[in-house]
Amino acid sequence: MFDIWKAKRLATRVSLVVPVVIEGEDLSNSPFREETTTENVSKSGACIIAQRQIKLGTLITIIASEGKFRSQAIVKRIWIDDRNKKTKIGIQFSGPVQNWVLS
Repeated sequence: MFDIWKAKRLATRVSLVVPVVIEGEDLSNSPFREETTTENVSKSGACIIAQRQIKLGTLITIIASEGKFRSQAIVKRIWIDDRNKKTKIGIQFSGPVQNWVLS
């Protein structure tokens, strides 16, 4: 079966749970800071479980590795997982990254 999202990705995703903090503005333009985890990661982005409602295209900050990693990212995809009803966001780093879990 053809996976359109896999075809559109810039890099291969790896199933890896990483504790992260996401910061930005939610759907109502209120600032937020949320501690959460990734579901999978790649060199260019990640799938993150999110509690806040975030607008597609929003620029958010991702913080990981106890603050050793910090990067801006664009929310490229938002969906609710049919299996567990959790909201997930697909993010793409907005520029080159250093100290990410994949290099």
